Amino acid sequence: KLTSELPQSLPTELPRIDVTEMEDLHVVFRRIIDRLPKPYREALVLTAFEGLAQEELAKRLDISLSGAKSRVQRGREQLKEMLLDFCEREFGHTPGTSPCPYGLVPPVAAEKLVLKRKLARRRNKPKEVR
Repeated sequence: KLTSELPQSLPTELPRIDVTEMEDLHVVFRRIIDRLPKPYREALVLTAFEGLAQEELAKRLDISLSGAKSRVQRGREQLKEMLLDFCEREFGHTPGTSPCPYGLVPPVAAEKLVLKRKLARRRNKPKEVR
């Protein structure tokens, strides 16, 4: 399991976010959610935004509890990947900093995804022949 170190000092206050910026981020977030495959989007929206418990989700979708849990987890993972891609494209990435505006993707989660991608690239990199 990938881990990352927490910064020495964590912010004690949340930075003020411009209302217009927040509205723009909300629109982008909704577009990203809409790009998720239907089963994952449906599971994520019902649990995260409509407040259904995973047991209720399983009953509503007529699937097993483990199937409901899998869909929610996979939806979260895909959403994190998509948000990180968006942030890297839109905001760039400076080493040691979060690639996203504060609060869009938690810094630790974003850094874990960056580390995970780097490791995957190394594994997929062809070996040099000497």
